[in-house]
Amino acid sequence: MITRGMREELARVTLTRKFAALTLRLWKKKERYDPTKLTVQAQ
Repeated sequence: MITRGMREELARVTLTRKFAALTLRLWKKKERYDPTKLTVQAQ
């Protein structure tokens, strides 16, 4: 993100929000982390 021109502070916030959303989803659905279920965002 930083190499694409995003400020460091905004990159940290973005990654933290993504991690929090993933954690909340796994917690609510009582699932284990499975990296094959992740989608890759277009660059």
